[in-house]
Amino acid sequence: MLPMIGLVEHERTTVRLSFAAAAGWIVAFSRAFWYQAGLTEVYLLNAAIFAGVIVLVIRAVARQERRWFWAACALCGVGAANHTMTFAILAPGLGVVGVWLATRQQMTAKSRKRRPLAPSEPLTRRLARLFGPALLLGLLGLTLYAYLPLRAAKEPPRNWGDPSSFGRFLWSVRGGEFARNYLLKAQPGVPFDSNTYPPFFRRRIGEWLAWTGEQILPLPREQTALCALVGFIILAVSFAGWMSVARQMPIFAAFLAVAAGVNLFLISIYNIADIQGYFFPMHVISVICIFVFCAKMHYLAESRLLAARSDLLAALFLALPAIAWLGGRSHCDHSNYDAAERYGREVLARLENDAMILTHGDYDIHPLWYQQVVERRRRDVVVLGANWLATPGYAKSFAGRYDPPVAAPQLSETPVGAEAFYKVLVEEVMRPNLERRPLYSTQFDSRMKARAEQIEIPVFQDDSEVNVDERPYLPKPWLYRLQSVRLNSTSVSH
Repeated sequence: MLPMIGLVEHERTTVRLSFAAAAGWIVAFSRAFWYQAGLTEVYLLNAAIFAGVIVLVIRAVARQERRWFWAACALCGVGAANHTMTFAILAPGLGVVGVWLATRQQMTAKSRKRRPLAPSEPLTRRLARLFGPALLLGLLGLTLYAYLPLRAAKEPPRNWGDPSSFGRFLWSVRGGEFARNYLLKAQPGVPFDSNTYPPFFRRRIGEWLAWTGEQILPLPREQTALCALVGFIILAVSFAGWMSVARQMPIFAAFLAVAAGVNLFLISIYNIADIQGYFFPMHVISVICIFVFCAKMHYLAESRLLAARSDLLAALFLALPAIAWLGGRSHCDHSNYDAAERYGREVLARLENDAMILTHGDYDIHPLWYQQVVERRRRDVVVLGANWLATPGYAKSFAGRYDPPVAAPQLSETPVGAEAFYKVLVEEVMRPNLERRPLYSTQFDSRMKARAEQIEIPVFQDDSEVNVDERPYLPKPWLYRLQSVRLNSTSVSH
């Protein structure tokens, strides 16, 4: 956030530095950013790359130097290798900045003298000279994807998408499973229509406003309406700050507006559970604009009021990071948190030799994988992710690894609807594995039970608990409690 110094209207460097640093701190202490720092997810790195591109764009616009624009494009390519959302959000705005630079005089890094970019040349040639290197540098960042087939050849414990062939490589790079199941979909395989999209859109905007409201102020998450109201106020202040940026640096303001617009469009058509990670770029933009607005208010107060009052106003603005830190500490500080690790350890300890356990999400499969792959515990147990059955190459990963062999069907696509999914799970996974090994499941609702009983597999359950404290790590209760009963030829474990 330090390049924000150039956006803050004040003659004192210390004041500009303070507001820029406060903006960086409030992003770091925002509840979702802090929380994501303890997870192996792509979203926080994506936000860091997004902020880095903003830094380079500010310099490219302020100094009118192509090298900073090219550096921004290269970093955008690296970000796209981390998450394709980076390219989708940044590419249109970078295109706007590039066209602007192609029509401006350039300042060389050596002489610091303004030199026209051959104004007599046709615009198309100037655009080619600017965007040609930019495209090559962006593609250079994308070469990080070359690691996927190399790693897949080593048969890792998790080989998502099996990018060992060119077709599977492209499927993995473009996020084929997510685009197919969640983009413009009311549920996997079911597109939006005029009845399902309007309520989804209203709910998604409400989620975004509430999420924004709880990032800076320590608001109770269950008070959704209050969080949404505060989020609306924050966005209104952000817009006022953006107007101030537009007066100082119009092309940079246009870049922010395009990036925010594309980001908002994406969250309004993408029906994925962890959508909060897609709010991060907009939050970075909001914080920049908020502190530009705060610095502007301080400047006006200092010029019209007593200096002491203006310093008090500055202190109030700069206290926001401390408020965010206090509000998020209890929720986000997991320095001594080991519930997921203990969950995996205690669940595996309860299973018989050569047992099989069906998991139903990232929250239960990863603790078990960690125990098997890293701690090397209970590697005889078959951990099968039920929600992975439609992932290319997943079924192949079980071939030849276990005795007796594992029946894991390779589905061409995810079954649409719970009934269809449970039908496949019970008839193609539970039934063929029933006679081979003890079978357990971390989730078993009434619909799955009914499907099992239709083919004469009675279901039993007890209330045995996994001894893991229920602390604020994940909202799913089955992370902390596994109700398990031995599954043999006449019973299904729950």
